[in-house]
Order: sequence, then C-alpha cells, then structure tokens
Amino acid sequence: RSTVGRRIVPGGSMWCNNINGIWQDVYLLSVPKVSVTDVYVKPLVSKGMLEVDVTVSNTSGKAASVSLDADIYKWLNRAAAQKVAAGAEHKFTMQIPVKEGQLELWSPEHPNLNAMLVNVIADGKAVDTKYQRFGWREWTFDGTRQCLNGKPYPLRGDSWHFMGIPQMTRRYAWAWYKAIKD
Repeated sequence: RSTVGRRIVPGGSMWCNNINGIWQDVYLLSVPKVSVTDVYVKPLVSKGMLEVDVTVSNTSGKAASVSLDADIYKWLNRAAAQKVAAGAEHKFTMQIPVKEGQLELWSPEHPNLNAMLVNVIADGKAVDTKYQRFGWREWTFDGTRQCLNGKPYPLRGDSWHFMGIPQMTRRYAWAWYKAIKD
C-alpha cells in the first residue's frame, strides 16, 4: 500500500514525515568580530545574588582585551578586563548583589520579568550589546518538596499526546495492526 496522500496509519507524532527542509523562520545576523554569543542569567534569590554567565567570541585575527558591564534597571556592574584570544571564546561570570525588594519575584501567578543589557567593551571601545530577559526566581528542594522562592510549590504534569484518547483504544490498535499486516 502506498502512504502518499491520505495516510493509512495515524502517525505517532504530529510532525511525522510531513516536514521537509526549512520549516521555521530563518534569518541572518551580522555580528562584530568580538561579540556576545550567549548570556545565561542565574537568579540566586536565597543568596541575594544575580549570577550571569556571558560567553564572548573573538573571530578576529588578533587577541582582544575585553571587559563587560551589565545594566539592569539603572544599576551597573563592571567585570574586570580579561584577554580573549584570537579565534577563541571565553565565558565570564559576573556576580551582581541584589538588595531585598530591588527586583520583583517571578512566579506563575506574577510573571514579573526583568531586562539586562550586557555590553562588551573591547580595547576601550563598545563593540556589542546583548539584551536578555529573566525572571527573579529560584527553585529549591526542602526534603522531597519543591520550593519556588523559598515557599513550597506543588507541580502537576500531564502525559499529553496530540491524538489523545484515540491512540489508547482497541479500535486504533486493531486498525494499526491490520495496516501493517497487509
């Protein structure tokens, strides 16, 4: 039997064999030779600390002296200058103290987000800026309980499939068996 056109057997995934080639938006991004390739914000609420991992790439032909600063709601932190070798990447970690009440906590009920601008200064000149959104929240464990921002927070899950109940019936199983048997 041919499976071209209407399918004989319902697929196990909504993507199946229907997707070929590029199927999402595509864009080209021009970046400077010394640029930010990744920013990862780690809110350490219980320590009153915002830890930020910033990966800087240098695709130029020479080493660049690089320092970072980050602007979060009108306050500024400058990381010490370090060398990023030619053709290399370096991950910086900035630790920014956060005073109690300075940032609003994130939760599903109150999804407060903050913005951070990370600036790369290479050889005394600003060369790149990366915008990163983040929530000021921290997941921890208290025994077997999960806590959000220090308070117990129960999580619930679901094993959902796009075809739902039809794939759990005898009728579906029989149709699938007959289709592959023929």
